[in-house]
Amino acid sequence: MQHAALARAASWAAAGGHPRLAKRYAAGADALALALHGFWSPADGFYRSRLPGPD
Repeated sequence: MQHAALARAASWAAAGGHPRLAKRYAAGADALALALHGFWSPADGFYRSRLPGPD
C-alpha cells in the first residue's frame, strides 16, 4: 500500500511542477519495490506477510 501511495505521489508532484519532490517520492517507491520483491510468491500470486526463517 505504501509503495502505491509513493508512486502516485511522485506522479502528482511531477504533474504539479515539483520535480525534486517527485524524484524523492519515486526513490522511496523504488526502494520499497526492491524490498517487496523478496516477499512475492509467484506460485500463490500475492505478497507474503513474512518469510520463513532458518531451521
